[in-house]
This record gives sequence, C-alpha cells and structure tokens, in this order.
Amino acid sequence: MFTGRNRRSGSLRSVWYRRERKRRPREVSTQTNTLQPVSPPRPRPVPIEGHWQCGNPDAMIRCLVRLATDPRIVFHLPIQTVERKLRLFYCACCRIRWDSLSPSCRNAIVTVERYADGWENRRGLHKARRAVQDVGRVVRAIPYSQDQWDARSLIALVERAAEVPTRFRTGVICGGYPVQATTQAVLLRDLFDNPFRPYSVEPRWITPTVVALARVIYSERSFDLMPILADALQDAGCDDEYILTHCRGHEDVSSPVQSSHARGCWLIDAILGKE
Repeated sequence: MFTGRNRRSGSLRSVWYRRERKRRPREVSTQTNTLQPVSPPRPRPVPIEGHWQCGNPDAMIRCLVRLATDPRIVFHLPIQTVERKLRLFYCACCRIRWDSLSPSCRNAIVTVERYADGWENRRGLHKARRAVQDVGRVVRAIPYSQDQWDARSLIALVERAAEVPTRFRTGVICGGYPVQATTQAVLLRDLFDNPFRPYSVEPRWITPTVVALARVIYSERSFDLMPILADALQDAGCDDEYILTHCRGHEDVSSPVQSSHARGCWLIDAILGKE
C-alpha cells in the first residue's frame, strides 16, 4: 500500500506510460506545422422563380423556407407570417379529406386554425396534438392495409399542422400527402401568390364594404363570395386585372379544392391586414 509521497494515482497502465515517457528521448518531428488550405463551405443555392413555378409542392415549400431563412435575401414576409400560412396550408389539405378524419383530428384542425388567428394558446395546441398522437397509436396497431396507410398519412398530416413550433427545416416541412400534388400547388399559390413578385392592395380600395366581405369570407370560409368581392373592389376603383382574375377566375363551387381558395388567401389577408 502506497502512502504519502510514494502513493501513485491512476491505473497501472498510466503509471507505466509515465515511466516509459521519462526514459525514452523525445523524438523531433521532421514535419512542418503548415496549415493546409481549407476549402470554403459550399454556399446554399439561392432560390429562383423557377422553383416556385415548377408545380412540385415539396420544391415550392423548400423555396419558401429558404426565402424566409436565408440572411442574404430580403423577403417581404416575416417568418411568423410564413409559419402561420404553412399551418393554414396543412389545415386546408386536411379539410379536403374532412370526411375521412376522426373527431379528434377535426378538433385538432379547428384548434390549429384558432392558434393561427391568435385565439388559442400553445397549451391548447399541445393538447390537440397529443390527442391526435393517441389516435395514431391506435391506427398503427391495426394490421397493414391500404385504408390503414391512408389513415396514418392523414394523421401525420394533422400532426404536421399542429407542430409546435413549426421547424423551418427541409424534410420536416414538406408537402401535404395524401392530397394530390396539383391541389397542393394550387393552395400554395393561393396562400403565398408569387413570392418573387408580390402584389400590394392600395389603401383606397379597402372600403368598409370590401372589409366586411373579406371578413365574412375568412371567418365562414365562404369562398363562393369571391366574385362578389371582385365587384366590390371594382366599385372601389380597383382596375388591376390580376387581382380581379384571382377573385373571378375560379367560380366553380363544386371544385374539391373549394374554388382553389383557402383560409389565409393572400388577397384576403392583405385586405384584413393579417400579413
């Protein structure tokens, strides 16, 4: 037993290493300590308008995430607005498959929409997401079938809408499967228009009649009133064909995408000041 100054610390291997290091002479390295040139990091590709016009919802969402997070780009929409619109995009995809959703998933979609409008807190959003996860555990326990896979995809879509917070990372924020890709692209264009060529609504067009119509369309999802909104904008002096065509160009109420409009439409948000 070692006591006092004769006591050694460490294992026998470390004691032997220290002793051998004292005995052996130090070898002089012949290599020069020159720093090797390091290649600069590969820059992130800058999104272009072609990425948005391609019609692939995953590429379009990837383009939006890069526009909102790249410090080299001055984007006209803040990150909070992009997050809100992405939540509403997932909710619009879920409402297309509304008849296939369980009551818990429907309540979660309503909660997410209330959270996007500021009428629900984060605790309620967490509670709704946990309820959807409980439904997902029950569905995953069912033997595999096409209906079971479709139900799992819908539940994953609802969970993505109720994500707290929305993580701006490609691969996490992706398209709204199992909705068709063409429908997703139409909804994304309705919510964000063309982010490379933003349109603005002149203040003189925002009359009390226009605001009242826009508020009814937003709260009740009465998108069949969009042509009437176009008439009200025209009476207020709006002569922009792009805005009028956006309201009147899809008057087919029987369309499964609800006349290609959804809550969070860029024109309705601009009139109500939600952007």
